[in-house]
Amino acid sequence: MKKTSSFNKLIVCGSGKTDMELINKSDLSICIKDAPDYIKEMVDVIVSSPDEVLKIYERIYHSRNKDKKIRKYKQKNRKE
Repeated sequence: MKKTSSFNKLIVCGSGKTDMELINKSDLSICIKDAPDYIKEMVDVIVSSPDEVLKIYERIYHSRNKDKKIRKYKQKNRKE
């Protein structure tokens, strides 16, 4: 029997026009510093490498209070 999961937060990492709709709908949006400027202006967090994106995902996933952790990332200054 296949287990289904119930997700209530959308965390997106995007870098192009096809990602714009998801970035707008996300609870937290991330891009890498090499993304186009119009994407950088849209996202909550800009990181230097894909490894940093994975670290953010892991920290939120393992957090007891995911809402609080997401708010913390949104409030931090963007990384460049």
